[in-house]
Amino acid sequence: MIIRSKVDLATALRQREEKHYVYILRYPDDVIACDGEGTPFYVGIGQNDRLFSHEENALHKGEISEKADAIREIQASGREVVRTIDSFHFVEPFIREAELILEIGRKAEGTGPLLNAQTYSPSHRLEGVELRKYAVNQIAAGGIDAIPARFKLRNVRLMGGPNIPRSIQKNGSKICVMGKVYQAAQANPGITGEQLVHALAKLDWSENKSAYTQGGQVCASWLCGYIEGAFFRSDKLHLQEFRP
Repeated sequence: MIIRSKVDLATALRQREEKHYVYILRYPDDVIACDGEGTPFYVGIGQNDRLFSHEENALHKGEISEKADAIREIQASGREVVRTIDSFHFVEPFIREAELILEIGRKAEGTGPLLNAQTYSPSHRLEGVELRKYAVNQIAAGGIDAIPARFKLRNVRLMGGPNIPRSIQKNGSKICVMGKVYQAAQANPGITGEQLVHALAKLDWSENKSAYTQGGQVCASWLCGYIEGAFFRSDKLHLQEFRP
């Protein structure tokens, strides 16, 4: 199913009882692949208008990633990203997303064109916590709370950054991941990256869709990624080094 606008997407969702879907972003190159037109470059799962968030982040929020670069290149060429819905589901379709990523293949692994950042591992659990695409790093770290060796901010003292996440400003009752990261650092100025990971691990993440958890617990690897994003990404800057 091709989705040309948010109106198209809203209409498709109104016609179905299932509210979750798997989507594919494609290059406008007329290549036939995966039951659609256009070479796939990203696969994801979503609700509501999640399908359009990648383009908004790339074109208006300065996101830094290969996926965002691809979107900007398509836009600069005068064409549009081709958006297709693979399937609709009653619950979050982690398994179908995994199947598609494995079927199409990731550029980083030399197996296909997808620019998805990480390998998907939906079946892995460690100490009762779902690991999904963070399985490799977390298992290598040695435990659910173990900090991956590549975490750059382990010993860096942190505090809230110059940008306050919009979810805190607009609606304090439902805080996004970056909002929770910001709040924890703001409440504990001087906290190290490692201490921040452990503090955040104690929170309930079941309402945060990007956490991929139904039990409310998350792994350290997932938290490290968000902390580094909040610190290093120029479009975020929700964290900064501690300044007494």
